[in-house]
Amino acid sequence: MDIAFAPLPTEDVTRIRTTMRDAYDQPIEIHTAGGSATPCRHCLRLIPQGQPYLILAHRPFQTRNPYAETGPSFSARQNARRRNPRANLPRSSPRPAIWCAATMRPSGSSTVAAR
Repeated sequence: MDIAFAPLPTEDVTRIRTTMRDAYDQPIEIHTAGGSATPCRHCLRLIPQGQPYLILAHRPFQTRNPYAETGPSFSARQNARRRNPRANLPRSSPRPAIWCAATMRPSGSSTVAAR
């Protein structure tokens, strides 16, 4: 099985930034990045030190399945260009563990979509 790191869809990020509510209709937290371990799930890059970012609950799957976990996700507060899904870990990441399972999906899969 191939793995693809899939960014959050732009329409989801736009809705989140507009409503400031997460997948469970909870208010989104705004914090300031320390610059070392805050991965944006939309642009698949680390959020630069001093930049505002959002912490939110993201539910990447619409159906129940073994991977249907809800986890905290980070998104840059400002607009950042969405990256295409990629087969390798984003280079800007100093720690692979910060890219949780909610970011990964089997490549080419239509049954386990990262949404």
